[in-house]
Amino acid sequence: MKNDKGVTFKMGKIMDVSLTFESKDEGTIIVGTNKGLDHLTYLEIKKIIGDKILIKNADQNET
Repeated sequence: MKNDKGVTFKMGKIMDVSLTFESKDEGTIIVGTNKGLDHLTYLEIKKIIGDKILIKNADQNET
């Protein structure tokens, strides 16, 4: 897959989603866990994830 700057990258699973909800101020909030990222700071995790994410549910539907 390529990002908006044309750079090719490989997507990987970031977390298992446990909860989603809507916030009037923030939009959709997704809560999940990944024990492998527990040692990282918020800024380190944000750098790994970036500004855009792809959500794939159990039926393989993508958002």
